[in-house]
Amino acid sequence: MKRIIVFFIFLLLFFVACFIQKSIYDNKIQLLNTELNNIKEENKFISDVNNKILNNTSPIDRNEKECLEKAVSTSESLECINKSLKEWDSEIEKYLGLLKQSMTNEEYKQIQTNQDLWITQNKSNNEIITQFVFNHGGTMYYQIASDYYVQDKKQRAEFLKAIYNTYNNEL
Repeated sequence: MKRIIVFFIFLLLFFVACFIQKSIYDNKIQLLNTELNNIKEENKFISDVNNKILNNTSPIDRNEKECLEKAVSTSESLECINKSLKEWDSEIEKYLGLLKQSMTNEEYKQIQTNQDLWITQNKSNNEIITQFVFNHGGTMYYQIASDYYVQDKKQRAEFLKAIYNTYNNEL
């Protein structure tokens, strides 16, 4: 009889231990699933941010990126960059024209004065960059300089666009 009681006590302890082990296992599974869901949410957030960045990228930037990805030589890369420069120049002219149409002459004079100052500063910066390129030589420096020119014109175009949108309440 003692043996049967001891057997049942061991059996009971065995089932309790199994139950505790299963509970621990279930808790670990639940924690891992929670962590996995958190990681999925973080990845979705990152993916959404990346998509917003890509969608907010200008068509000029996207075209330049696609062109540069296809370019197999430095000269082809420079052609891509020069195309972007021309397109940003067009954007600058577009927004200067739109501002001129929507502003009074007095208001537009301020924009034109600012534009003239920007052109002077831009020429000075470009001279420094050009001198840097000639001092260092090599086609890689032409690409570095050209990228600077593109970014500078892009910033100016986006600045003028922001002024236009603000002036016309198109935020």
